[in-house]
Amino acid sequence: MKPNYETFKFKIVDLFQDELAIYFDTVDYAKHLTENSEELNELYYLRHRIETIKRIRMTAALDALALSKMLSTNYEAARKWAKYTLQEMNHDKMFMGDLKRHGLNEEQVDGVQPMLATAQKGKFLEDKILNWSPLAAVAYSLFVEWNSDQYSEKTVERAEEKYTVSHVKGSRAHVNFDIHEDHLEIMFGVAHDLLTSEQHFEELLEVCKSISSMFRDYFQELYQSTIVEEKRLFAA
Repeated sequence: MKPNYETFKFKIVDLFQDELAIYFDTVDYAKHLTENSEELNELYYLRHRIETIKRIRMTAALDALALSKMLSTNYEAARKWAKYTLQEMNHDKMFMGDLKRHGLNEEQVDGVQPMLATAQKGKFLEDKILNWSPLAAVAYSLFVEWNSDQYSEKTVERAEEKYTVSHVKGSRAHVNFDIHEDHLEIMFGVAHDLLTSEQHFEELLEVCKSISSMFRDYFQELYQSTIVEEKRLFAA
């Protein structure tokens, strides 16, 4: 028997909070996008926004794969998932609009290769969707939506303070859209709908931990490829 909805939500949030503590303890520059202790580094911020677009486009294909699997097991959950993923597919436009205000164009963004951690995350999710459950794709979205609910507004405020309201128009629209559509609660609901047993739930928790670990890898890679590399170049 799977846990009831409230127990399920409590355990998921508890895990995410634990994983967030690990992130802050182990990743360099972990609080840079959300705290005002130092000036926002433009290279770090813009590269992160580019990678956000890369992840949205990458997960669109994975979301479709999960949908194809979900349709044969839980049509009602698939219906909710399809609506959510269709909305998410357009969110790259919001972030691209912000990057254009920084002087970057579509061709430049397309020419940037996804980071290794992002590519590895994609391969991990594809394998889990195919060989475990479409719940893997939902776990990813649940993790992203929860963290966005905690910190996206702070990142937007920080960037707006350094630049202008115009520079974060898309990012702010994204935050407001997720709140209005209640994407986090929808993901909790879809994930719980897809659960089949207590063991399935324990497996979900392990998938969430793996996703969190790969996000830590991403942010460390982001730090190395911007802050560390930038310092090295300036030192030379």
